Amino acid sequence: METNINEIIEIDEDSNIENILKESKTYNLLYFTASWCGPCKRISPIINDKFTKINNLQIYKIDIDNNEEICDKYNVKSVPTFILIYENDIKMTYNGSDPVKLLTNIKDIFDNN
Repeated sequence: METNINEIIEIDEDSNIENILKESKTYNLLYFTASWCGPCKRISPIINDKFTKINNLQIYKIDIDNNEEICDKYNVKSVPTFILIYENDIKMTYNGSDPVKLLTNIKDIFDNN
């Protein structure tokens, strides 16, 4: 499962995330974060180190303070929040900063699809 290294793409208010996701052929992990969020700061290095190596997974980092419309669309109420999307369908939502639980949830979905 860990073969490629993918860059984390930062989404800003001008990005059209809907078109990006619609055209995607991979799993997409939306990572909702904030610069002031302590748990986000703790999990970010792990996301950068481990999760970018997962094959067939693209990560999009979304700052909630600059992307209110996207947060509303996905009903994001706390950070960090992770939403896994495949073929324009939400497969998982995880609120929290436990990387082991997040990785387990992602692997379960990969194994069952």
